[in-house]
Amino acid sequence: NPVFQSAYSIASSQSQKSYMDITMNLVAEFTRKLCHAKSGDYLIFKGPYGNFFFSEGMKNSLVLIGGGLGITPLMSIIRYCTDKKLANKIRLLYSVRTPFDIVYNEEIKQQKSKNPNFDYEITITRPKAEHNWKEKTGRIGIELLKSNIGNIENSLYFICGPLEFVKSIIAMLESLGAKREQIKTDIWGQ
Repeated sequence: NPVFQSAYSIASSQSQKSYMDITMNLVAEFTRKLCHAKSGDYLIFKGPYGNFFFSEGMKNSLVLIGGGLGITPLMSIIRYCTDKKLANKIRLLYSVRTPFDIVYNEEIKQQKSKNPNFDYEITITRPKAEHNWKEKTGRIGIELLKSNIGNIENSLYFICGPLEFVKSIIAMLESLGAKREQIKTDIWGQ
């Protein structure tokens, strides 16, 4: 059998030990094979790798910023903080093309109802009249960041998405006074 390798971010909470949740687009041979895997198929996982993680020792407010499937590791953080009833204030800023591209849409709403420290803002970049979208539109910009970050200096920023998205968010955060050591990134599609 052929060997495929790919890197994925994990969406499940660290406290979830019985399964691992990943999110993917069916765009490559490996993702199609993985989607059609059956019980008993043999998979090898390695890792975790990188420094894009949250731990209970991080007592700061959290600003989670994702584009598209960049929501994946951010959901892990949201789920974990909710599972553990942590006191961290969490603000999710999430950008997608259309309302149909919102991944975990219903769960995001459920997490908000379960966790009084969690709130979110979703913006779509390609609105159409038939979407009937009444919320924010356009890309995540400096004004949206300013209005959603309570304390720039005492927040941690987790940004996940395509390279240009992440670079633009970092530049805006730094212009608002965030320090590079406050910013963690997970970049895909490089």
